Formats: sequence, C-alpha cells, structure tokens
Amino acid sequence: MVGGTPIINTTEGFPNDKKTFEDKTWIAKQPIEVPQGMTQNEFDELVIENADKYDKDNSLNEYPPFGGILDPSSRNSNTFVDNVSEESGGQIRDFEKAFNQNTGEDYEEFFININKELFDLSEENLKTDIRSFRGFK
Repeated sequence: MVGGTPIINTTEGFPNDKKTFEDKTWIAKQPIEVPQGMTQNEFDELVIENADKYDKDNSLNEYPPFGGILDPSSRNSNTFVDNVSEESGGQIRDFEKAFNQNTGEDYEEFFININKELFDLSEENLKTDIRSFRGFK
C-alpha cells in the first residue's frame, strides 16, 4: 500500500471490484439515484466522462500510502468515487468506514463563501475553480 498515481478504468472496471459485486461481499453500498431531469444513459455517460476527466497527473490526486488512514487531508479511491458521483449530479451518503471520502469538502464551502464575498466571482467561475480543486481537468 505505497500509494501513487490513480488508475482509472472506465471501460472494463477492476477485477477485485467486479468480484466483490458478484460475490456480494461489500461492507456497505448505496445505489446512486439518477438525478432529476436526466436519463439513466445520460447519467452513466456523465459519470464516465467525469471519471475520465479526473486529473491523475495532479499531485493532489495521488493516492497516499495506506489509503490515507495516516493523512486525513489526502485523497484516495473513496474521494474519487465521492467526487465523481457528486460532480455528475449524484448524491452519495457519507460512509462511516470510507476514510477520506469527503477530503476537501469543508474547504470547498469556505472557498465558495469567501470568494463570493471578496471577489464577486460568478457562479460559473466558482464552479470551474471548485471542479479544479476537486481534481478534475
């Protein structure tokens, strides 16, 4: 568990993930509802598009040693799933044992509020900045 650059596979998935799903050996799960105003296909395509746009060359997106248990400010696969789901319009609950799932979200709220007040940024500029902060290209 040395960490490193995330591997993103939106075409085949990962064997261990597939096996866990097929064997029903997950610890916790949540179906992500399709956001209102979207079809299932539109949502699926947006999730794949956002997963592909996750910037694996961004040093903040590198997976930390031991999955980030030793560094609560780091990102890991839990952060990736949470960010991609939410960026696509899905709502995901907070999983008690998903270390670092919400890394950076407190800062995002602070960032939005301070930038609205100090710099009068447009909603579109804020969205772009947040998207970049969350690790997307």
